[in-house]
Amino acid sequence: MTRKWLQSADVDIDEAGALLVRTAAAPATLPAVINYSTSGDKTVIAAVAGKRIVVTGGLIVCGAAVTLTFKSGSTAITGPMTFAAGGGFGRDARPDSYLFRTEAGQALILNLSADAAVGGCLTYYLE
Repeated sequence: MTRKWLQSADVDIDEAGALLVRTAAAPATLPAVINYSTSGDKTVIAAVAGKRIVVTGGLIVCGAAVTLTFKSGSTAITGPMTFAAGGGFGRDARPDSYLFRTEAGQALILNLSADAAVGGCLTYYLE
């Protein structure tokens, strides 16, 4: 038996009783580079009219102690995340879930609480 995860599917039973499954393709993902060294709000992904930015995975490493907060425009969409020098996080991109998303038409902002080298990348799609 082979098992597969179906993110989204339409399931029907035909006249003969056979199970018919139509799956939706996973959205195409895009990369976003993170490379900042000064405190304040940084636009990671520019706003797209009528679209949400959906972050599915990523990797961030901090060169110095810093607190990071992701925002949808000016509204926080994560709590403050405090990292020591050399700290960070990573998560594989997953088509079945997301880390966070912006409101439609809002940019994805990363706030750095202090001057610190912060690098990495995010994987996202627009919906």
